[in-house]
Amino acid sequence: MNLIASHPEYFLLLVPVIFAIYYTHFWPGRGSRLQLPVSIWGSDRFRPRQGWYSLLMVFSTLFLWAAVILVIVALSGPERVTREKVYLKQGKDIMFVLDESPSMFARDLGVSRFEASKRQLLNFIDLRENDAIGLITYSSEAVLRVPPTHDYRALKETIESMTVRDDQLGDGTDIGMALAFACYHLNNCSSKNQIIILLTDGVNNSGLITPLQAGRSAAGMGIRIYPIGIGSRNETTSLVVEDLSGNRTQGEIEGRRNDPLLKSLAEMTGGTYDSSATLAILEEVLENISSMEPSNAEGRIERNRVSLVPPVVFSAIILLLLYFLIRKFWLREVL
Repeated sequence: MNLIASHPEYFLLLVPVIFAIYYTHFWPGRGSRLQLPVSIWGSDRFRPRQGWYSLLMVFSTLFLWAAVILVIVALSGPERVTREKVYLKQGKDIMFVLDESPSMFARDLGVSRFEASKRQLLNFIDLRENDAIGLITYSSEAVLRVPPTHDYRALKETIESMTVRDDQLGDGTDIGMALAFACYHLNNCSSKNQIIILLTDGVNNSGLITPLQAGRSAAGMGIRIYPIGIGSRNETTSLVVEDLSGNRTQGEIEGRRNDPLLKSLAEMTGGTYDSSATLAILEEVLENISSMEPSNAEGRIERNRVSLVPPVVFSAIILLLLYFLIRKFWLREVL
């Protein structure tokens, strides 16, 4: 955002205003003194009012000269200019489908799988522009966290604030329902270019809709699925839930991921499948997806101008009214 003046030559009027202020209030030779008797015989000498009276005089004078300066600013035609990129083509609709089952506590990527996924989704968002991006998380159930949006700041804030939700969505992994849910919300979007990025570390073990059924629905709708297998298939440390107490304790889990199924989802929809046993590989996988699905970023820069003359004139009028009110009603001057 920039502030400009369409007629800057009017600022030359500030020169005589500065001389007038100096001559009126600071010039040593201004005015003259008239000696008058100000005392009564046998009484105290007359003393002019001080304190609030002098303060009102100072403020009223400031209001007057500020109003004069604002009038000159208004004559210069102040404008607020903003630059906005207008895209020539509609971008993609992208839906993140993120596993938040308890096994995402596993820390075989240096941090938990869930935290690693969050970090790389944030990096992926930074690579995009002009795409509507949404977020669904799932375990035994799926929930829409953010509908497809161009408000990347709000989306990133939501991702940053998420934690694995202590079985709020169950302790299973329902990939089929999550994909069907994503297809449903993408079907309500307007772009003809839509993709799902599925991040999971487990096998599908619950739900009424199988992943392949959801994949066929996505393929029929022209939605490409990019599954990413999170974590290693080796035994790793994670937090597990004790059946009787419900408390979380640290234990060992074995990597369980149906790679052939995830690969089939990618092939039937025109996407690709990758697995990531390290944080660096996960970052590389998402960067590859971003390069395979480039944003429609072609556009032009438009400048929007908003005149600031009305608020400046209004401010000048308010200051002049304050000046007259102080001088007329508080200081009792004859104007």
